[in-house]
Amino acid sequence: MNKSCIFSRPFTFIMMVSFVATLIWLVTCIISVYSLRSYIIKELDLSASLMGDRNMAALVFNDTQQANANLNMLSINSSIIQACLYNQKWL
Repeated sequence: MNKSCIFSRPFTFIMMVSFVATLIWLVTCIISVYSLRSYIIKELDLSASLMGDRNMAALVFNDTQQANANLNMLSINSSIIQACLYNQKWL
């Protein structure tokens, strides 16, 4: 009996199980990345909508103090790096 034949089946089985486990892990990682990306996009969309509604009055009435307070609220969200407001005169 050849020694390579004795170890061939268990080794092949272990390799197949390892490959399937790695493939499942990879698919799970890819799905997680796309889910996280989708969540961040929805969160930023909601933040933009809320900030637009909150800052409309501040821009109409030139209330810079309220506009700054509203913009400072965005610092809570680590996904937002920079935000700014412009009126019709781009000021």
